[in-house]
Amino acid sequence: MPKSEATEATGSKSGPDLLEGGNNPLFFNCHEFLVTKYRELGEEVVREHTEDEALCITHFPNIYCPQGSVEFDRTRIVRLPRRFEESMHYPSFSTELPGHEPAALQREDEARFTPAGFHDGHVFGRSSLSPLSNYVSPEECRDVVRAINGYLKEAYRVQGTQNILFNALDVLTFYTVSLLLSYFRRRTQLEQLEDYVEEVNERFFEKRGIRIISPRRSAYLSLDIQIPRPVPPAARS
Repeated sequence: MPKSEATEATGSKSGPDLLEGGNNPLFFNCHEFLVTKYRELGEEVVREHTEDEALCITHFPNIYCPQGSVEFDRTRIVRLPRRFEESMHYPSFSTELPGHEPAALQREDEARFTPAGFHDGHVFGRSSLSPLSNYVSPEECRDVVRAINGYLKEAYRVQGTQNILFNALDVLTFYTVSLLLSYFRRRTQLEQLEDYVEEVNERFFEKRGIRIISPRRSAYLSLDIQIPRPVPPAARS
C-alpha cells in the first residue's frame, strides 16, 4: 500500500503527508512495506485486516549467511536506504533510525519496536519502528552513519585533490604509483571505512548482539545491520 494512503488513514497510525506543503517530498524507508493478511499475537488463524491495522515489514532475511544455517534462523537484517539529495556521484545512506524518517508510519504510543503479529513466520509491528530501535538510539545511528557517509564522500569524490593527484601520477607513470602504494599498504578511504565499521562492531555493537554489515557486501545499495531475530513477548518471558 502506498505510504500516502497509510498516513492518511485514521486511528492509531499517524504521519505527515508525503508532499510537505505540496512541493517538497518527504523521505521514508523505501525497503519497508505493509501487509494486511497476517496472524495476530495470541491468535491461531491468519486473516485479513484493515489497512490501518496492517503490519509494517521492517526486517528481512539475513542474506549474508547460508540459508538454513543457525545464524540464518536466529538473525535478521534491517536496511538503511540510500539518499540522493546531497549528490548522485557517491553513495550516501539515511542517517535516520528506521521509524524516525519524516514520512515514517508512526503510532503515538510507541517509542520502541512493538510486536503485533506474524507474517511469513516472523513477528512485526504496525509502525515503521524496526527492532533496531531496541538496540540503538536515534543519536547513535545518526553519528555512525554520518561517519560512514563521510568516508564514502571522500572515496568517491572525483574532484578531490587526492584523487586528481594520484590519477595524474598514474597516467604519467603507467600506474607505477598505484602499484607502489599498494605494495606499501597505503590505506584507501574505502579500506578505512572497513576499519571503522569493524571498530564500531567490536567496541559497541557486538556486545548488544548486533553488527553492521560491510557496505561493500551490499554493493553500497543499502546499509545493512544484522540484529537478533525478534520474538513475541510471550517467548521472551
